[in-house]
Amino acid sequence: MSGLAPSLSRKEREFIQRRESILNTALSLFAEKGFHQVSMSEIAKESEFSVGSLYNFFPNKEALYKAMILEKTGGVCRQLDHVINCDSDEFTKICRWIEKKIELYRENIGIFRLFLSETMGINAIVRSQISILLKDKQHKLREDLAVLFSAAMEKKLLPPMGEPIVLAIALDGICNALLNAEEEIPFKKNIDADTILHIFFGNILSSQQKNDQQKVLFHQNPTTAPPS
Repeated sequence: MSGLAPSLSRKEREFIQRRESILNTALSLFAEKGFHQVSMSEIAKESEFSVGSLYNFFPNKEALYKAMILEKTGGVCRQLDHVINCDSDEFTKICRWIEKKIELYRENIGIFRLFLSETMGINAIVRSQISILLKDKQHKLREDLAVLFSAAMEKKLLPPMGEPIVLAIALDGICNALLNAEEEIPFKKNIDADTILHIFFGNILSSQQKNDQQKVLFHQNPTTAPPS
């Protein structure tokens, strides 16, 4: 784990690093074999811990699974927060949010696949707890995105488009739907930020607005070419 607070003691840093090692090992095993086919003893062996030591970190396999899902998705949310709070205008932030969402989805595809395939099979109470906490994270992300839409319309970076939270939910939903569909549908090319920008803004922004805003985005992030 990078970025551990320097104020932490060596013992605290080691605890956090060992815990993360266990979570990463469990993710690999769950992804390969499925939640129910992996035992705590197998996780301990692959993590190079004793079973007793493993139970010092997590009381049972479902607690481990819950921590793994929440911490991995929490990391995704924190990186999207960085985009929300970066030093750019609001429309550029929305564009970068889409780019980062796509990047993070692909980097963390294992955890998303695992969640979709395994969560329904775990204890109902744990499943409910995970669902509530993930909904809270999603709601926070969409509220932050709605703030960007509101400010972008107020500053005339975007024309009036509707209620900000509705726009935020719609944009997030389009991203999720297209990225999930990549697993099943052989698109001619991978989904990218330009595709989503055209779908979402194509009938709203004038050509000049799109060109102006994409030029700003391109000059600040040359790896993303402006759409033609």
